[in-house]
Amino acid sequence: MDDIVYNDSQMKDFLKTFIDSPKILKMMYISSAAATIFMVLPHEMVDGNPVPALFKDRPTAYHMFLVSALLAFTGSFSTLLIQNKSRIEIFCRVYAMASMVSGSTTKVPSL
Repeated sequence: MDDIVYNDSQMKDFLKTFIDSPKILKMMYISSAAATIFMVLPHEMVDGNPVPALFKDRPTAYHMFLVSALLAFTGSFSTLLIQNKSRIEIFCRVYAMASMVSGSTTKVPSL
């Protein structure tokens, strides 16, 4: 089996075309809107912590979602601020995407 070997410039070009600025901007808007919406929902006290009624049976999932949304927002915002420093920018893009994916896989319990 032939292994495909990419050099740094090919990988950088691939990541830049795969994750472009409009996608990062959308990710920033979605993550901040999602966190804001969940903060506005009616809350119940679970173990001394306010948790939205949707997550009253799974407060850990709610906190994981909030952390993922915060990391996605931070990564996308950092990517938009640091556009000419290639390695740092790519790192911020990757962790923003990973945080968005992990936040979107958090299951919302049924009502």
